[in-house]
Amino acid sequence: MKIYISIITIIGFLFQCSGQVSSENKLIKLNRLKIGNIKPMSGEHNPPYSKIKQYTSMEEALANKESVIRLYLNPKRVSRGIPKSITELKNLEELVIRGGLVKIPDFITQLKNLRRLYLDNNSFSKIPINISELKKLEVLSIAENTIDQSPDFLGEIKSLKILNIADSGINKLPENIGNLNDLRILNISHTNIASLPESLKKLKKLEKLDIEGTKIKSILVSLADLPLSKLPEKGKEINGIDNNSNPLDIKILNLNNKDLVEVPLEIKSYKNLIELDLSNNQLLDIPEWIGELPNLEILDFTNNRIKKIPESIYKLKKLRYLYFSNNQLNFLPESIGKLKSLERLNLHENQIEKIPNSIGLLINLEYISFSGKIKLPKTFRNLKKLRNIGVKPQVILENSEEIRRLNLNEINLSESGLTEFPNWVLDMKSLVKLFLTKNKIETLPDLSSLSNLRVIDLCSNNLNSIPSSSVKNLKNLKLFVYNNNNIVGYEDYDKQDEINALYPDLYIIFHKHDKRRHR
Repeated sequence: MKIYISIITIIGFLFQCSGQVSSENKLIKLNRLKIGNIKPMSGEHNPPYSKIKQYTSMEEALANKESVIRLYLNPKRVSRGIPKSITELKNLEELVIRGGLVKIPDFITQLKNLRRLYLDNNSFSKIPINISELKKLEVLSIAENTIDQSPDFLGEIKSLKILNIADSGINKLPENIGNLNDLRILNISHTNIASLPESLKKLKKLEKLDIEGTKIKSILVSLADLPLSKLPEKGKEINGIDNNSNPLDIKILNLNNKDLVEVPLEIKSYKNLIELDLSNNQLLDIPEWIGELPNLEILDFTNNRIKKIPESIYKLKKLRYLYFSNNQLNFLPESIGKLKSLERLNLHENQIEKIPNSIGLLINLEYISFSGKIKLPKTFRNLKKLRNIGVKPQVILENSEEIRRLNLNEINLSESGLTEFPNWVLDMKSLVKLFLTKNKIETLPDLSSLSNLRVIDLCSNNLNSIPSSSVKNLKNLKLFVYNNNNIVGYEDYDKQDEINALYPDLYIIFHKHDKRRHR
């Protein structure tokens, strides 16, 4: 049985004219997994719905009864309820109603060909108990409602492959959930569910389980494929499970924000684990056996109280992302250089005072962050794939000789007390984004050597005229920010028009409250 604790992430770029622009492309965790947006799995439906016309009004649908397979009803159209005429759509397979619905009529079960039913973000409190009569129903999404009935009906919809009850008011999974033999994805995030029923282990096809924002803390205990007699007694610690039992084939495990004070010993058995998230806990140390998880690619210990990285972690030859931000590390050992596959290393908000020479051996590293005034070793220049560095601007300035030799895409020198443009930046041909906000720069040099530059931010400096000549050869420039400077006089609008003529698609931010895109 495969269990995935799902995390959906997006990489976001946040622009602010505040001197607080982050140079790190953070992974932002979404609060809720939207089942309707998951890419359909192979065999989930036939034919592909994305290629089939979606009707958006009952009038049009009733005029084409035999052709209607997909129907989306506007919330304003269903405020008085779903019209009974919908039962005339005998071939309907997908129905979407998000917002405005206060009641689901019993006659909806007459849609015998219905396969996908999305009723998120409505106001109904009851589901017809005969919904199990929809023998072909594969997807049921009733997130963000206020359901107050017994959830036993869920276990009766035996054709389900995807079930989303996130933030639905349901506070308990029924024991008969184990009847859903074809269930692949189960989303119970942001509910008051505190435990998982024993029958859940019967779901042999289950691949993704989202428990984000629930009260479940003993996920390993709840899902251990053991007879009831071998489960820990009530109140016993989570790592009391018999580790000689057959472990689940877990690939992705999220134990974020579970108040853990130690890494559960059960994880040691999960040899196929690819991603392990133990962020936002109270961990003090990391067990040596962490190096016995040979397939780990992503390891997240963000926001704990860890003081030391164990030597065994460097046995993880496949490790690509390693997150240790906001801990109590004061030392980074030379053995860090053994992680040849590492692409991201987050060490921000620790007490590390020195970066070892072996850092230059991380030939695949694309991003690194750390805090404090650290002197970079000369080997740092060997990081040819490094594209971004998350450090304070002062660290960049103090290590400019090493920084200038890198192929960085982004440099943030905001609020660093600069009185003139740092000319060494002109050697960085690969730069795409350059942030110089809240300095005291008065003039700009010719920036034509930065031919890849797409974003330049000069907000809140001492420029007294628009530097049109400095940017006239930057053919890739898309965002040019120079508001909050000392620019006065209408003649500068002519320079702005000059820039606009060169770059018709350029987005220019000039005055403090003036955002205008010239064409």
